[in-house]
Parts: sequence; C-alpha cells; structure tokens
Amino acid sequence: MMDDFKITLPASTMSVDDHLRMSAVIEFAENVATLHHFFEDGHAERCSTLAYDLAVELGMSMEDIILLLYATQLHDHGKIGISEHVLARKRVSKSEMDMIKGHPGRGADLIKNMRFDNRIENAIRHHHEWWNGKGYPDKLKGEDIPIFSRIIGIVDAFDGIASERVYHPVRTITEALEIMQIEAGIKFDPTLFAVFQRIVMGRSQDTPAQDDDYG
Repeated sequence: MMDDFKITLPASTMSVDDHLRMSAVIEFAENVATLHHFFEDGHAERCSTLAYDLAVELGMSMEDIILLLYATQLHDHGKIGISEHVLARKRVSKSEMDMIKGHPGRGADLIKNMRFDNRIENAIRHHHEWWNGKGYPDKLKGEDIPIFSRIIGIVDAFDGIASERVYHPVRTITEALEIMQIEAGIKFDPTLFAVFQRIVMGRSQDTPAQDDDYG
C-alpha cells in the first residue's frame, strides 16, 4: 500500500525528500522488528489498511491520509529494544508493564529526532490515550487526543483483539467489535468507532479476522 502513495504525491508540507526519508525509516524499522521476531504477522500492515479505509470514509485529505499511514506503520516501533519474551508473556511485572507503556513515547522520540511533520510524532505518542482521559502517556481526554491517534487506537485495538495472541485465541470480526463496543466512549472515540464498525461489518463476513485480512 505504501508504494501506491509514493507514485504521485499531493501538495504537502512534507517534501519529496521527507517522504523518501520516511519510507527508509519504515523499511529499517520493519527489518529491525523482524529480527526481534515481533509483529511478523503483519500487524502494522493490517492496521494501515484499516486506518486508510476509515480516513477515506471520514473525508480526510490525501496529505493527512499519507501522514496517518506513516504514523500507523510506525506506531509500535517504540517496542524495539523490549525483550520479545516480555512482549509475549501473559503476565508481566509492574516494571515490565512500565517499560511496555513507554513505547509510544520512545516511538515518538524516534520521529521527533528526525524532524518530520509533528503530526506523525504526536499520533504515535498518543495512540494509547483513552477517550475518558485514563490512558497513557499524558492522560489526554476526548477531542484533545489527536484524531490520528484516535484512529490508530481503534485499528490497533481491533487487530490485537481479533488476532491470535498467547493470552487469547483468534476471534471473529463480530466478536472483536462486540468487545470494543463495550469500551466505546471509554477507550475509543464513540463517533469514530461507529464509523469504523460500519465499515468493517459492511464488507466482511463473520470469519476469523486474520483470515478475512480486512480486504
């Protein structure tokens, strides 16, 4: 999908050089992630597909969609450096959980140091904020949470809930959405979630989510 957007770039605050640098950053981060054996199941790619569809439905500009996709591709790369054994555990210690919760900030710092558009940095930093203000790292609430972060939070959670993990089996699309519905207005922007739910249910049969691949 990212290759499609490299072909014709719209007018953007990011230069062509910035787009090429960001593509290189994403490729490097994906290679490192593969070496560390996490997210080999295509998590970032599936999240990007879902984020793209939601952004289009919301009528976002192509410039915003491109920035959103860059942020979605990199949203979890702050986990690089955390032991794969910690990430795979059913239960972790408080110190290990604190380390995991630090990944949005570390991922944002990666982008900040490279001087890309700050909307990418902010999207990554705040993708675990909750609608009710009880998320992390900064306890932002409601529409104070950047819209890119709210979108990434929804698609990231959906893929995590629907996909097979050590602590739960693969779930169907309906099962995943039912779990998320309970948390709409708590964790998730309820308006964005309603649009997301309509998109996913409108095009997919009730199959295991990874089998459907959201396509």
